[in-house]
Amino acid sequence: MKYIIDNPIEPQNVFNQLMEMGNLSYSQMFETFNMGMGYVVIINANSKSDFTDILRNKVPFKEIGYVEEGTGIEVQKFSINFSDYY
Repeated sequence: MKYIIDNPIEPQNVFNQLMEMGNLSYSQMFETFNMGMGYVVIINANSKSDFTDILRNKVPFKEIGYVEEGTGIEVQKFSINFSDYY
């Protein structure tokens, strides 16, 4: 499975400061900290509507991407591609 994150959560300022202070790349930051995305649920496309209906007005959530054939993780906005180990 390849996880495509095409709508990531904007990194909080603390992550930007760590990047700057440590002279780190977005790739290093996402690999180490996941940039504050926290809890992620991967759900079958057929169940998506039911799942979002249950959560709506109960907890904040955001769809951040999708799954496709292949391997790895891609965060398009930051040109990150982790392959061959996920």
